[in-house]
Amino acid sequence: MVKTGIVMCIMNKKAGIMTSSGEFVYIKISKVLPNIGEIHTGELYKKSLFLYKYAITAALLMFVLISSVSAYAYYTPVTTIVLSINPTVSFKANRWNKIISFKALNPDGSLILSNIKLKNKSIDDGLQLLVTEAKKENFINDKYVSDKKIISVDIISIKDKSIDISKFKNIIDTNNLNVKINASSGNKKNIDITVNNKKIVTSNLSPKSKKKETINKKSNTKKDIIKKPLVKINTNKIEDKSHEIKKESKNSDKPTINKDGKSENKNPNNNSLSTIKKIYTSDGIKNVQDTDMGTIKRVKTNK
Repeated sequence: MVKTGIVMCIMNKKAGIMTSSGEFVYIKISKVLPNIGEIHTGELYKKSLFLYKYAITAALLMFVLISSVSAYAYYTPVTTIVLSINPTVSFKANRWNKIISFKALNPDGSLILSNIKLKNKSIDDGLQLLVTEAKKENFINDKYVSDKKIISVDIISIKDKSIDISKFKNIIDTNNLNVKINASSGNKKNIDITVNNKKIVTSNLSPKSKKKETINKKSNTKKDIIKKPLVKINTNKIEDKSHEIKKESKNSDKPTINKDGKSENKNPNNNSLSTIKKIYTSDGIKNVQDTDMGTIKRVKTNK
């Protein structure tokens, strides 16, 4: 297309002209270079589409590259979780805590997975769905709770992770279940378990009744640890009076003779009591007879 107008500017191989209709366009410059302000006619200058095509192609390549990297990052497992109720299920999550794959580790686990969809769910939603479905299938019932069986959650991650389990904790507390969470990392990464964006200790997932029991146990142990008041003991030596006791016992064992000529034993424990009789004869000899022992002694007297 040919355009005619007053030359307004010259740029490289094109000239900007103002047409009679007031349109400003660029025309190609012929061999003779026009002067500014004169009327010049030339073919309309069309912009090359090469730059636009290059830019569009580069943008598409960049988009594909970014999409590929994002897809790779999204479907790269970072965390592996094994939930064991009685059904046992394993699933893997990406760096955004989204479940990207899962599998059953026993037939009961296959039954549960057949009824729910875990893909692209968060770890928290996945755990909640699994416990809810286990309860529907009667794997979790009153007997399960009364037997105080423990739900095990094993978490292994290769990156620093913060996993929120608010929904899972809510269903655990509602059903009075016991849960044990084992979080580990092979390359010393930190795995934080949070509830409502607050870091918790995994032991807090036990039922409230158990908490009270542990608190009572702690208080009882504290009471037992309280020291009893010291009792002062008199360390003065106690006099040994055993020799006096022996003397008294010996004296008590000696028989005494009463007015009637009978002997008496002061020791009440001595059952061998004897009776002594005195008999005087004409020759001044006294016969002493022990009636119990059956013996007779002849004793001279100065009568």
